[in-house]
Amino acid sequence: MLELALALPLALSNSVLRVDSAVLHAGEVLVRIELARPLAQRPSGYRTFHPAARVVLELPDTTVAPEKRALQPERGLVRSVRLIGHASGTRVAIDLTGPATYELAVEGKTLSVTLRRTPPTRPGDRWERFDTAPRNLLSELRFERGAGGEGRVLVNVAAMTGIDVRLQGRRLMVSFRDTGVDAASERRLDVLDFATPIETIEARSAGRDALLLIETSGAFEYSARHSDAGFTLTVTPSLR
Repeated sequence: MLELALALPLALSNSVLRVDSAVLHAGEVLVRIELARPLAQRPSGYRTFHPAARVVLELPDTTVAPEKRALQPERGLVRSVRLIGHASGTRVAIDLTGPATYELAVEGKTLSVTLRRTPPTRPGDRWERFDTAPRNLLSELRFERGAGGEGRVLVNVAAMTGIDVRLQGRRLMVSFRDTGVDAASERRLDVLDFATPIETIEARSAGRDALLLIETSGAFEYSARHSDAGFTLTVTPSLR
């Protein structure tokens, strides 16, 4: 069992006290996050697959020491756990040695994240599923401008959909695995006049996946949230 103890900051209403991880079985790891108080709401999260396999969770209204802290297990599926504080909470980035699914469980003051390695796709799997419809559906594509000049791309999609967020040059690409796009959302939005880092948004099908293409301009930072309420990508102007 590995442990990372974190200093208690004085901001917001909750604090991360401790993080530890344990290998349960081959290809299965448990990450436990102990907090000062029970979480007021269930964390949101999403997965990325490129350029690295990662699970990202957002703990709202929760602080951690201001400097970046990291837990690095010696072996197993989890490469590292990083806790990053920001204005409205703490982001937990779990870097993995390969793609994995995750399950969340909240019991009292403890958040448990169970990670299971995803078996590699067999050569025949794609052909066996070729004539079946995707399991998930992307719908209600929309855009919002925040008070600070940030742009938000929002879609409805199932909480357990696998998501791949990538940055290629000035373009953000978000892939939703095994997901179709409804007719009303398969379109291109020109949002240049809203004066955010986002210029255009396009949703389209790419084989068995749904794809969001976000063209940007200027210096920016981005973050994502994925929960039962859907998926939100926020692109914020950078002051650097």
